[in-house]
Amino acid sequence: MKIKAFLWTFIGLSAVFPIFAQQARTVTNADLEKYRNKRVQAERDYEQNYARMGFPSPEELKKQIEKGRVEREALSARLTAERIQREEAEAARAAAAAIVQPSQNVYVVPGGGGGYYYSNPYFYRRRQYRPVYPFGPVYQVGNGFPISNYNVFPPPVRQKPFDMTIK
Repeated sequence: MKIKAFLWTFIGLSAVFPIFAQQARTVTNADLEKYRNKRVQAERDYEQNYARMGFPSPEELKKQIEKGRVEREALSARLTAERIQREEAEAARAAAAAIVQPSQNVYVVPGGGGGYYYSNPYFYRRRQYRPVYPFGPVYQVGNGFPISNYNVFPPPVRQKPFDMTIK
């Protein structure tokens, strides 16, 4: 019973829809003739009454339209060039950020060198090669020697010389 009702509904709806479907309307030149006549009459009125209406003459209007077109083209070219320049700068920044800098320990010549850095982890000190491992930033003072918290040894304890005098 439900199937019959469904089929009759489907057949009824499929028969009704073509009634509402219309053919595409064909537009002919005769239909467009009245619009062309109105446009031609409006152009004629404009040419005769442009000064009275406060509008520019047709020649001035054409010049203004051409000037606006040239300005728009120049603006479009300038904006396109700026966009391309921005995209190139962004690509250069992205490429620079993508370059991986090689990790290299930087060593400071302690006790001199005026803050010059070198990458050799050993230096000659007290007749032996000892590594220097910087653990903090290097600071420069007025005399040019680096001061930092690397390789800091406590100062030796100074003792008074042994006094041999008897008191």
